[in-house]
Amino acid sequence: MIKLFVEETKLQSPTVRLQWCIEPETLRLLREKKAEKPYLLIVTYADNREKTHQLAPLDQLEEYVALPCSGENKIFAAIVWAEKNEFPYLTLWKKYLRRERNHYANYMVAVHTWDGGHEFDCMLRDNNLGFANITVVVPSKLFAKEPAEWEKRWVNLWYDYPPFDQCQFKKRRIPAYSIQPLVIFMWLIAKPLFCIIATIFLLIFWMDNAVRHIDLRPLFHPWKFETKTLWYFVEDEPNIFARIWKYTLGKMFTEMDKEDESIQRQKMDRIYDDYSRLLLCDRRPSDPRTVLPTSYKIYLAFRDLKAKHCRPFAS
Repeated sequence: MIKLFVEETKLQSPTVRLQWCIEPETLRLLREKKAEKPYLLIVTYADNREKTHQLAPLDQLEEYVALPCSGENKIFAAIVWAEKNEFPYLTLWKKYLRRERNHYANYMVAVHTWDGGHEFDCMLRDNNLGFANITVVVPSKLFAKEPAEWEKRWVNLWYDYPPFDQCQFKKRRIPAYSIQPLVIFMWLIAKPLFCIIATIFLLIFWMDNAVRHIDLRPLFHPWKFETKTLWYFVEDEPNIFARIWKYTLGKMFTEMDKEDESIQRQKMDRIYDDYSRLLLCDRRPSDPRTVLPTSYKIYLAFRDLKAKHCRPFAS
């Protein structure tokens, strides 16, 4: 079981400081599943849909979460992890944070409704544990003022989704009013040529997968279809280098990297000794930052500064 806390009694910003702890049984189950680097997947939920996803290391103990809407917002959380032979954050980023056409690849919250009520459930399929939520009410006056419509269209021209806060919008303004006009002119000329080169590249390095999955509509209708449509169904297939690694060099290095079971047990014992000291609810410090490593303290100090100066836009 995960417990979530938002300690601010009176919000000064739509960004809240979320803290968490877990029960001993949850820690035991994580140990049994051999989760070496678990993360907390944090999802904001408002207007009957998931708004944003974040990942935070489980032993970070807290994270700043920007709430997207005025009124009632829910924050959901679950513990997730990657397999032992995968890169933890990259794997989880591709699984839970990557967006395509402004939609996340995987969603976490399932809503079951019936006459007179509803309940929330976790619909993650694998390598997850625990499910918790907390409700925060945000006054509308705390959100940043929206820019003019014409400026939003110009500044966000190259982006799939709108800026989340003032700072992100200001960063987008810099290229929008400096190099964007020239880039647009050059892109309109170069796009057909780029589509041809991309097609040749995909056919060479993805071979049979490219033949089956490549979408040639951007090549023949470059003004109508986005360029990324060309490789949209190819990029998740293994390329020629991945196949060579898997069937030759990968097997050799897998054998070389096998750890002795006793060494692996000692490593997991050290990890979970630290987790039991930091994460258990009955040992939760009054201020979690006092027990965190310096790298986490620096990161959270930056997030605290950003929360004070970068107010989100209401979505």
